Amino acid sequence: MSRKRINEVKPLDVIGEPIDLDRCPDCHDNPDCFSCIDGKCTALNESGGRNCVFYCPRERAIEFTRTSYHRLKEKGRVDLILKYMKLFSSLGAMDEEITDFVKTTDELEMFKNEKRLTDDRN
Repeated sequence: MSRKRINEVKPLDVIGEPIDLDRCPDCHDNPDCFSCIDGKCTALNESGGRNCVFYCPRERAIEFTRTSYHRLKEKGRVDLILKYMKLFSSLGAMDEEITDFVKTTDELEMFKNEKRLTDDRN
């Protein structure tokens, strides 16, 4: 399998999925919207224009996603967290957990290595 040529690689949407911007409607009214990429709306089939009901600034979308993730976590809704994991991780809602996981994994690896050295000495 060969790598794709640069011109064959499509831009990615908010959650990292390839998207064909030629098929997305123009939306120059809301350039700070989380779904606006290069002046195109990646969420709707036709642009909502200046009064788009779907419009949400990227910062507010990230904040909403974090709140949603923490609420689902408190309620123990692992099924929904797994369903929306790609969205939660792409918008940074799970950054804290990912950092903690990496730290714990590193600590366990250090402990494992120390135990191996101790066992080898005995």
